[in-house]
Amino acid sequence: MNFKEKLRQFMVGHYGGDGLNTALSVFSLISFITAMIIRYAAKTTPGLIISIVLYVVALGAMGLSIFRIFSKDLSARRAEYEGYRAHVVAPLKRLGRDA
Repeated sequence: MNFKEKLRQFMVGHYGGDGLNTALSVFSLISFITAMIIRYAAKTTPGLIISIVLYVVALGAMGLSIFRIFSKDLSARRAEYEGYRAHVVAPLKRLGRDA
């Protein structure tokens, strides 16, 4: 059995990825990059505090994304995703249509 097959077997019963996980990962990446820029550009204490807060937020978003991927509570993850679609994706689509 190769690695791909073992990974597929492991993920059986787990939720996996969806659009909300993708959005969380992108948000985390943007937060990390912004924190790095602020950290190296700011030489003052408030700038360093802001960068630390952004690092913590980015780690939290990435942790939540990983938790959702490996979760076995499929109905709760689907409900979260449907809430994301209803409150974020649908308004953005309407906004794009109105423009």
